Amino acid sequence: MSPEPRRFALIAFALFLFIAPMVCGADSRHNQDNPVASPQAVFSKLSHDVGTVEAGVAVTHTFKVKNAGTADLLINRVEPSCGCTLVDFTKVVPPGQEGHITLTTKTPIYGPRFDTAAWVYSNDPTTPLVRLALTGAINQLVELLPSPSLFIRASRGEMATGTLTLVNRDRSPLKILDIASTNPEFTTRLRTLEDGQRYQCAVKFKPQKVDGQFTALLTVHTNKEKLAKIPIAVVATVAARVQVSPEQLAFGQIHRGSGIGRANDESRATNHESRITIKSQEPGFQVMKVETTLPFVRLELIAPAREGLPYGLKVALVKEKLKPGPFRGTILVSTNDKKFAKLKIPISGEVRGSDEWQNGQNDLMAK
Repeated sequence: MSPEPRRFALIAFALFLFIAPMVCGADSRHNQDNPVASPQAVFSKLSHDVGTVEAGVAVTHTFKVKNAGTADLLINRVEPSCGCTLVDFTKVVPPGQEGHITLTTKTPIYGPRFDTAAWVYSNDPTTPLVRLALTGAINQLVELLPSPSLFIRASRGEMATGTLTLVNRDRSPLKILDIASTNPEFTTRLRTLEDGQRYQCAVKFKPQKVDGQFTALLTVHTNKEKLAKIPIAVVATVAARVQVSPEQLAFGQIHRGSGIGRANDESRATNHESRITIKSQEPGFQVMKVETTLPFVRLELIAPAREGLPYGLKVALVKEKLKPGPFRGTILVSTNDKKFAKLKIPISGEVRGSDEWQNGQNDLMAK
């Protein structure tokens, strides 16, 4: 190359090095002066305890949410954790304005506490999902022991029996006026343990020739104005030829950041596991396949050492696939028994966000 063109090329390159930073800097300053508008949800609190309330009454609380961002905050939906809770909320919160999310729940008849929640889904890019909790203590008038519902098991052709104890927790005496059943196959007998204070209710059920579950709703009529009717759910299970235990899995609340997955390999990336047993009285029984409708559930079938022993099924939650929010699904078990070819086991739970996410919320609330 001759000296003249080489000199021109060097001058052009030098000009490029000089001008390029100026152009880039101008674009950067333009982006800083004109940031992308986005909403920011700031909740005054994430939980509220109402203190001690009566059993069977409606409790309402309104959570405030402020939009500290520069674009409209859209609350897409609010999902309560149970059907006993109603929600009302502001759908659009302009920048600088305040919206509300109101939860109304009916306290259970039996205590000693209640805990209901709702998941808030919004277009906040930082925290699109927030859990609100409403809790409180219940001033029980009557307590059922050992539990508010009665579960009894029986074999085909045998009488199934179970008992519940009603304990008066109120100052005034308790009188049982009558006990009604929605299913005539369930019969009841009342025995006074301590007049005005403690009563025992015995329930009997004669299984039919078929396997399955049979239910009844008992209504205990009392002398108390605030608790004139006490509902008691009774479930009788007649031993089936193929039995699954437990019949459903409820993982409850799962804190995603409280230790799950500290191991590197996925095979150890869980600390929420459960076990199901599957057994049959029929010779030659086999479990052919197990599968689930939930992508974050891992199943491991353990064959029995010899015929007649139950199958084992390990159920584990995989950390990498968990997402915050409630979940419900089914475990499907395929067997070689024609009458019980498909067994369905419900599975449910609620995944809470990581510790870091929760700390970020606390910092946001403190500002």
